[in-house]
Order: sequence, then structure tokens, then C-alpha cells
Amino acid sequence: MNTILSIIIPHFNSVDLLSRLLSSIPNDRGYQIIVVDDNSADFEMVKEIVSNYDSVELYINSSNNKGAGAARNIGLKKAKGDYILFADSDDLFVDGAFEIVEQYFESAFDIVFFSPTSENINTGLVGNRHLRYSKLIDEYVDNDNEIIRYKFIVPWSKLYSRVFLEKHKIAFDEVIASNDLFFSIKSGCYANAIKVTNSTIYSVSESASSMTKNKSLDNFNVRFNTVLKCNNFLNSQPDNSYQISFKIFLIRSLKFGPLKFLSVLLTVIKEKLSLVLR
Repeated sequence: MNTILSIIIPHFNSVDLLSRLLSSIPNDRGYQIIVVDDNSADFEMVKEIVSNYDSVELYINSSNNKGAGAARNIGLKKAKGDYILFADSDDLFVDGAFEIVEQYFESAFDIVFFSPTSENINTGLVGNRHLRYSKLIDEYVDNDNEIIRYKFIVPWSKLYSRVFLEKHKIAFDEVIASNDLFFSIKSGCYANAIKVTNSTIYSVSESASSMTKNKSLDNFNVRFNTVLKCNNFLNSQPDNSYQISFKIFLIRSLKFGPLKFLSVLLTVIKEKLSLVLR
């Protein structure tokens, strides 16, 4: 019997929330649920939780590259489903999510975009992390705004055709930050047939830590180089009007001193990078 859906979940040190996520996924529909642990300190607890679910396959990121990107790529290699969903281990699927998702099985869409919601895990109230993405959904539904292909820069709240991802060799960057940026832009650009719907299947968690980005120099450099790679890719496409602004990098580079600011400025000038928000 063919596997219709694979759900890929990278995990690191969030056992209680992982259990919550797994409980939001039906365990009786033949879905392949893939958890890839990134060498958690509480791995024995992870094994214990996963053992409660017949459909869950547990793998360990044994590569030299740490982070969600490497874990997701392991999941992609293990995936057997015709369609793929991604979920972060601290998030969850909303009630009725899979009745909605199943409507698009056997469809010809490369990607189906769903409108996400978010929840503050400390207060239980609706959060703000989903707003930029739900706005993109509305802009497409109302005006067919193609910018959603380039600005919906997270892998969750989307249903992917596995054949589509494999055909275009689309994988995650195995870096410490922004591992999903190029994946999202490349898949959005290459997708021939997309569907965008206001239906909600996914709730992203919001907390104090999720609202605070790592501001180390290493993270800055990785994010900068990833965005530079994305813009070079977009420049190579027939419709190259969508670029990521580097203004924020110029501003943030000041934190690391004048030499870093000058280095970023020279790169912006040399590469003719945009400073305009688009």
C-alpha cells in the first residue's frame, strides 16, 4: 500500500511540546510520521514518547551538521509519502487539519499554501507570528499576488508534492540560521501549479525565545550569506523582480563595529544589492 503523506519533524530538547504535536496528528490513517532528533540531551525521553505512536519513525541526526536543516534533509531522504508536510516540534496541527489536507491528495498542485495561526504558549492567547503569512495568503486569494512564492519563507503550513521536491533537488541549507529560506524561495519559484487557501491547518508557537533572534556574529554572517545566495538565485530567474532588502543587514552590522559595517556596505555596492523593501 502506498504511503500518501509523510510528516517531517526536526526535534531538539522540547519533549513535552513534541508530545503535544504528535497528539495532534492522527495515528490511524497510515501517515508516515518522521521525527529526526538533533542529539537532544533528553533522547531517552524522546524514545519513550515516540514509542506510544505506531506511525512514528525516529531517527538521529548523526551528520556533522547540527540544526533543523540537516534534520529536515534526513527526513526528506526517509520520506515515502506522495505528499509532505513539515512541522516544528514546538508547534501543532489544529483540530480538523487533516480533513482539510486530504482534500488535496491526488491533486496536481506542487505546493498548497494554508493560512496559519499562532498561539502564545505562555498565555494561550492568539499570537502574532502568523500574521505576515496569513497576510500573504489574503493577498493571493484577493488579488492573485504572486509574491507569496518568494515571501512565505517557512516550510510549515504548506503541503508539498514529494515528486516536485525531488525533481528540482530542493533541500534545506545545513547551516545554523535561515536554513529554510532558500528552500522556501526555490520551491516557490519552481512550482508550476500552486493552490492558496484561507483554510487553517497549522498553529505556530510563540514565546519569548521565539521572538528573540540569535544576534551573534556567526548567525549574522550565515543569514547575510544565505540572503545573498537567494538574491543571486532570484536574479537568474526570468522574473527577477523579487529581491530581499539588505538595509536591515547594514543597520545590524553596526553592532559588530565599523569594519563589519564597511565590509557589508562594500558587498552591497559590489553586488548591486537592493536596499529597498519589496
